[in-house]
Amino acid sequence: MSTDRIRFAAVLFVVAVGACHFDDSFQIDASVDPGRPGAEFREACTEQAAGSCGYLARCYTYYFEQGWPDLATCIDRRMLGCQLRASDPDASRDDDSIRACALPADFPCSSDPAYEAASAELRERCPDTGGDLPNGTECQSPAACASGICTKDDHADRCGTCRPDPCAACTEDQRCLHYVDDTVTCITVQEDGASCTEGLTCTSTYCKDFVCASPPDEGEACEPVDGRCEASAQVALFCNASTLRCERVALLKAGENCEASASGAVACGGGSSCLPHGGTMTCVDPAADGAACFASQGLGCLWPAQCIDGFCRFQVSRSSCSQD
Repeated sequence: MSTDRIRFAAVLFVVAVGACHFDDSFQIDASVDPGRPGAEFREACTEQAAGSCGYLARCYTYYFEQGWPDLATCIDRRMLGCQLRASDPDASRDDDSIRACALPADFPCSSDPAYEAASAELRERCPDTGGDLPNGTECQSPAACASGICTKDDHADRCGTCRPDPCAACTEDQRCLHYVDDTVTCITVQEDGASCTEGLTCTSTYCKDFVCASPPDEGEACEPVDGRCEASAQVALFCNASTLRCERVALLKAGENCEASASGAVACGGGSSCLPHGGTMTCVDPAADGAACFASQGLGCLWPAQCIDGFCRFQVSRSSCSQD
């Protein structure tokens, strides 16, 4: 074992022990060069990132605010993700193909009648083409696989394996259920008003009194046993067990107490996670690039950085999959 490997093992042991509590007295000063991508594809990827982040902020407000602290961070991180996919030597990407897939500023939301036509036009100029790697090959990103599927068996794995699309056998009117044992079931879904025995057979995923229906919306009565409320792109709802009404989920900032998250009343926003910290449950920001991370304890990295060997790093090539 090399000196570097011994040093890493020692650091990781200390990290693993301290990660159980995340109290204020626990700090890891060690850091590494995260390997941030260079200038290649940056301009084209920035255009694509700006389009997707703007669309997310405009059409899926709740999910944007839950996942990102602000628009600038979203654009920067999505730009990095785009660069990493494009720089994979096994992926078929260049500046022109990246720009062709950028969403225009006026791209309609999914609730807009013009959405379907706009999506068809986007698919025409931005085909979903995979890379050159066959199934069974080690991969760094989905863009490298001919199937477009690159999966990891464990969160600690540096890279995944190219695998066939498990849902290819399902038709457009079916819901694909992919289980952990890698088996797949294709379920034909029904619209509201059709008979049902479980929510998975309904387009709305909600089965009430053996009939497919829309879940109750904000302010409407809900059932505490079922707990379902209408999902929305703009707000998130939960069933208040006291009022038996659907109410809005409050998004919290990093550092705020999230003890009530188990009831569904609150959720951490801005990309933070609800973790034990200082003796209570607190919204904690992801670890910074190059800083120590504790994936097994819930403290991960800000995407697209990955927790590799105990530190938040970027993977820029398939050659980095193999450990030295």
